[in-house]
Amino acid sequence: MSRHRHRMVWTAFFCYSGPIPGAEQNRAAYGCVTLVHTCRCGAVRRENVNGRHVEMGPWVPAHR
Repeated sequence: MSRHRHRMVWTAFFCYSGPIPGAEQNRAAYGCVTLVHTCRCGAVRRENVNGRHVEMGPWVPAHR
């Protein structure tokens, strides 16, 4: 059995919605957009982006 590595297959764009739990805080990334990446297994990862500033969270199961 091989180990699954998450890979983004779909991204949704939303208005900034707040800090991301589990991510290293980067206040410069706040205020623009929040991206929600989805893996083919259903896991999701949130990412705040403001220009070149990024705050990326961990992959989590979709039901969380």
